[in-house]
Amino acid sequence: MYIHLYRENEVFHMKYSYKVFIFIWTIILLFFLLYYGYSEISDTKKVPVITIKK
Repeated sequence: MYIHLYRENEVFHMKYSYKVFIFIWTIILLFFLLYYGYSEISDTKKVPVITIKK
């Protein structure tokens, strides 16, 4: 009985960690995409400023 409960608990932890892993990766990917998009926008804004200074 104890072993059976332990196995169920182990499976539960595996599912939970799997969901958390996916959740963390989606946050990382979203953050990366936002950062990349922001850097691209800032680069396009910086380009004319550099040409004006030259």
